[in-house]
Amino acid sequence: MCTCFTDSFRIRHIINSFNPSGFINKQDMGFMGFVTVINNVLAGKIHYSQTIVKALNQKTVNNIRLDKYDILILKELANGSKMKDLLGLVHLSKSAIDKRKRLLKRKFGIEGNSDRDLVLAAKVKGFI
Repeated sequence: MCTCFTDSFRIRHIINSFNPSGFINKQDMGFMGFVTVINNVLAGKIHYSQTIVKALNQKTVNNIRLDKYDILILKELANGSKMKDLLGLVHLSKSAIDKRKRLLKRKFGIEGNSDRDLVLAAKVKGFI
């Protein structure tokens, strides 16, 4: 996997979601370095570039953990789904969805009731 992101939240999310054998930042290497990484991964070795390792080693103040329902709610909100749509898609009660949205807003530091702000914060952190 190759990325230009350096944000530790996003890097951790990608690793937790896809568990890549090779993960590099574009700025870490030139063409020959890229070829070396591909050869290493094909040989069964794990390779993370310096920027990826640095991002993983950063201590995060707000280590945000989301489960599959949280991610699904965020994705559907990003797609413009309303509560009536969420009820059919997420398979949770209205009160459970409302509670999860409140907790998500708290995790992302969102004040108020804006779903739009929640979606924007989730995008910035790389969750959607």
